[in-house]
Amino acid sequence: MKTSQFSAEQIVTILEQAERPEASISAICREHGISETTFSRWRRAYGGMSVSETQRLKELEKENARLKRLLAERVLEVDAMKELLAKKLGRQTWLEGEFLQLGEVGSRSTAE
Repeated sequence: MKTSQFSAEQIVTILEQAERPEASISAICREHGISETTFSRWRRAYGGMSVSETQRLKELEKENARLKRLLAERVLEVDAMKELLAKKLGRQTWLEGEFLQLGEVGSRSTAE
């Protein structure tokens, strides 16, 4: 997705200009070189926010992305450990968090 040429702070300033009674939305859009659709999207995303709130939102989004990346790395590490464990155990299979001896399966079914 294409990144905006406007920062969140600039967007909030433009939205605040539109809240003034003497300003029309179409004139503000022309002045800043944006479409009314873009303005509407900004209003939905940033409407009613202050500049400090947008900065905090940006920080939270950045931290959320970092945490998602860390979680993905941990999931990959767990999968790699499961594979390694399955290879090291030889005839044992990793099944839903429990070990199942392949030799025991046949003996149980014949004994019953």
